[in-house]
Amino acid sequence: MSTPANQRPASRSHRLRRAAAALAGSAALLAASALTPGTAAAADQLPEGLFGSGDPQMDGVWRQSVALLAQHSVGYTPAEEAVTWLAGQQCGDGSFLAYRANPAEPCEDVTGADSNATALAAQALAALGGHGEAVDAALTWLTGVQNEDGGWGYAPGGATDANSTAVIVGAFTAAGRDPAEVTRDDRSPWDALTALQLGCGAAEDQRGAFAWQPDEETGDLTGNGPATADAVLALYGSGLLVDPGTEEAAPLEVAECGTAGSPSGEPSDGDTPEGADGGEDGDGTEEPGGDTPGEAPGDRTDPGMPSDGASEDTVPAHVTAASAGGAQLQALLGANEQHLVTTLPGSADDEQPDYGSTAKTVLALAAGGHRDAAQAPLGWLRENAGAWPDVTASPAALGMLILAAHATDTSATDFGGTDLVAALDRLGPAPDEGAADAAGDGDDGGSPGAVVWVVVGVGLVIGIVIGVLLTRRRARKAE
Repeated sequence: MSTPANQRPASRSHRLRRAAAALAGSAALLAASALTPGTAAAADQLPEGLFGSGDPQMDGVWRQSVALLAQHSVGYTPAEEAVTWLAGQQCGDGSFLAYRANPAEPCEDVTGADSNATALAAQALAALGGHGEAVDAALTWLTGVQNEDGGWGYAPGGATDANSTAVIVGAFTAAGRDPAEVTRDDRSPWDALTALQLGCGAAEDQRGAFAWQPDEETGDLTGNGPATADAVLALYGSGLLVDPGTEEAAPLEVAECGTAGSPSGEPSDGDTPEGADGGEDGDGTEEPGGDTPGEAPGDRTDPGMPSDGASEDTVPAHVTAASAGGAQLQALLGANEQHLVTTLPGSADDEQPDYGSTAKTVLALAAGGHRDAAQAPLGWLRENAGAWPDVTASPAALGMLILAAHATDTSATDFGGTDLVAALDRLGPAPDEGAADAAGDGDDGGSPGAVVWVVVGVGLVIGIVIGVLLTRRRARKAE
């Protein structure tokens, strides 16, 4: 089945930004090399501590961070040179560029700072531990470039978008900071994200979805699958390293909006009736975030969505927004054989599987404690990940799959017949196996080979003990 039109990228400008700004392992970076000229890096010119052999100009820090998070998630201690390389990429002001060929030289061009790379590097360094000063410096820089609406864009000063805001929220939560307390002009990231959510003023099949950004000309919001996945993950208070033991925060459902057939005939959350000033503008679109004019984002229990009787004392507004977005993701998966799709610039095909965003969807659903809902897209990834172009050569792609396996307590060593952990290890410095069994943890019981070796080892020990006892008994008889 095809993707609902409301979930496709709204415009050419949206697709171009996603292609230029997103990073390896997601739909965004697939076209980055075509949009941003770069010099191909010879293998002998790449740093020894860096994962992957591709040109790192656009994604060096990103792919390194994902790889380190993935190794950490399976209980390995990443190689020291790999961690040192990532930490050494940080600029003096706390930010990270996408890649620095010569870290010994200062970061003179501050306009090249990359909010996404900074945030994900902070997530990785926070998870690994021992890098408190670097993480604090990164968060301080991110706080300093926060937009007035509480969110962030890809570059400092750029308009807020859902994906950048989400990965930055993940950095603060990874460091133990409450995103609600990270504010600019009294606006938090929760305000920025919920302002991008489509509410009761939108078409029924769009309610709960998130837009990447408002349309530059009209300000209208158009639901987008990858943006929704990122926003839901962030609103559930998680980065890429999802706790597989998370309990369900709230049911996956978009609360019913009032209709003409309801007892009151009015929207249940007090939204302005369709077509009236301040609500819908009569053409099927709504004000960004669905807020009533004069109401600051976040004033209502759930901007743009009805409260459905939920109290802020029981379910926080951002969690309600996340659950509504999760319901939209679940519907979107059901319409596309349990995966998200994307339309690539210049592609002859209308739609192609978006493996990276499907993995993000697994993370988002798992972060809300929706284990059963996460199993369907996870199953699709297990069956189809081998078709992800160059997946075994991409540290970020392999890392995202490993993180999806971790979030769902699934084995990463037998993921649809592929040992993802071993494949990642081949692309970078060998880790220290801090927990030999961890990579095999999961519903399928881990690697059968590991069990065999344990049995063999126990047998050898028993054999040695028996041999020693027999020898002593013979010696006594000889005496």
